[in-house]
Amino acid sequence: MGISVEITCALSQKNAQAEVEQHFNKTGDPLIARCLYEELDRVLLIVRLLPTADMHEHTAFLQLALEQATIESYEYVICSLVSIYLKPVPDRETQMRGFPLDFGDAWFPAIDQPDKVYLCIDIPPMTGAQTAWLSEHQAKWEYEDW
Repeated sequence: MGISVEITCALSQKNAQAEVEQHFNKTGDPLIARCLYEELDRVLLIVRLLPTADMHEHTAFLQLALEQATIESYEYVICSLVSIYLKPVPDRETQMRGFPLDFGDAWFPAIDQPDKVYLCIDIPPMTGAQTAWLSEHQAKWEYEDW
């Protein structure tokens, strides 16, 4: 289990995204996923917080960004993170569309590899339906160490 932070900002505000990324790069907490919602003019940034993360510093930064309308929202999430490596396909979003999410689970496209997604689950292990789906799709997976 670990903590990540999900941050929403306007897609059209490129400077806002850069400012958020710069803050977390400076602290060493990696941006692991970016989900674009073009029809809503929104982007969701997912940052994986290291065990040594200074939560007070992050909260102060995020609160100020919220007050200045740099970001629209943020939420700390506690979950187990699973890296899923799909067979290379042109569209991982289409491939993941049929993945059986359990209540409270979410998946995000990794920014570092086009064939990788992160699955955030509330309670490990993954369900039988999830592991069966991964086997059917010949996907490799591993639990992330936080």
